[in-house]
Amino acid sequence: MAGGGGQVILRSGNASDSSDGDSGGDLELVAGSAFGGTEGEGGSILILSGPSTEGTAGQISLKSADDSSTTGKITLASGQTSNGNTGGLTVRTGAAAGGVAGAISLTAGDTSDGSARGGAVCLEGGCATDEGGNIELLSGAATGTSSKTGDIEIASSNTADSGDSGQVTIVTGNATTGNSGDVLLTTGSFQRIDLSNLKYAEFLSRRHRNTRQSGNSLHEARHFGVGGRC
Repeated sequence: MAGGGGQVILRSGNASDSSDGDSGGDLELVAGSAFGGTEGEGGSILILSGPSTEGTAGQISLKSADDSSTTGKITLASGQTSNGNTGGLTVRTGAAAGGVAGAISLTAGDTSDGSARGGAVCLEGGCATDEGGNIELLSGAATGTSSKTGDIEIASSNTADSGDSGQVTIVTGNATTGNSGDVLLTTGSFQRIDLSNLKYAEFLSRRHRNTRQSGNSLHEARHFGVGGRC
């Protein structure tokens, strides 16, 4: 008689009295270290769901536990280094040979508190003394003869009843001694769109080019959504 495969459960111990500050036991998966040479490589950790010959492969879920007060956070990060390059972080769905490829969704949490905001989503390049990291949004390519590449849409959400919808702001950062960056809108043929009628864009461009003369502060830059951790 056919049956399901057995489960493997790894579980740490509970705290007997959390009112005294006791915490539940940790659970750590640590691969082996490599010592004594420059060519060595520490051990890897692979978490792989089970395949299915005709159905759907198993899922992998990573989440903090539900709680009545504050839930735990989840951090995905590569390690730091004192002399060299740090590792990258790749989030990618698998390729599809006979169907639609999987999507990637980044969604912040909702709230039912009438006086609180929903969770924010922040994409920020790394800080550097010479040149900060870039952020690139690139739609998918299409290789067919009469195909179409993917779209990129930036929009604020609709509002309910008599509320206001959110604004969309595109602005470069302030510069204290040099020139602030430009805002470029171009088509695929590299013919620039006429910006002469975009008064608001012209206003922002003039405002940030004159930063070193007017002495605008970082607080003003943050008002327009720029200026991050650095």
